[in-house]
Amino acid sequence: MHTKTHIIFLCLSVMLLLSFAVKAETSNKHLLFPGEHNPFVFDDHPMSRDLKYPEWFKSSFLNFPEDLQDVRRDKKLGLIVYFGQDNCAYCVQLLDINFKKRTDIISYTQRFFDVVAVDIWGNLPVVMPDGRHSNEKQFANIARTQFTPFFDFL
Repeated sequence: MHTKTHIIFLCLSVMLLLSFAVKAETSNKHLLFPGEHNPFVFDDHPMSRDLKYPEWFKSSFLNFPEDLQDVRRDKKLGLIVYFGQDNCAYCVQLLDINFKKRTDIISYTQRFFDVVAVDIWGNLPVVMPDGRHSNEKQFANIARTQFTPFFDFL
């Protein structure tokens, strides 16, 4: 039952995004960044580009119990685990637009959260929030990451 619901939600989300892209492509009146290209219109074919995370993402050994202690010490709301992958056009758009150019998003996120990046195909060791050990790929599977970019709020 849950799988059907997720598939329906994903299809509706994609249809909504496509309708925004078509509308945005035909009308430049509603640009988020006046004078710049429309961020909803871009080439979404797989890219041969390694992801470059913003400098303000937290450097982490992927030991989430320790990262959560840091969050509590700094009195932040939580930890955002960003799941991404190389060659992902949507990951590039998110990182290059929202997390590099949108100062409102950047300042809000930095104020209330720490962000840690996980490569869904990576093999770096991970200590999960419950203390179990795995690697990035296994952790992404346990978190039920089915597409990227994906966020998990801890």
